[in-house]
Amino acid sequence: MLGTTIVEYSAAQGCKVVLLDLDRMADKGKQLVAGIKADGVSM
Repeated sequence: MLGTTIVEYSAAQGCKVVLLDLDRMADKGKQLVAGIKADGVSM
């Protein structure tokens, strides 16, 4: 997904990112945050 890729890249470059989504996608957002943190990016 393009949005996921943009968030991952931006976070890796040191940008602050904000994730906004519907409640039905909350689990995917949590997985995305966990993946970014696992890559060593502090959020």
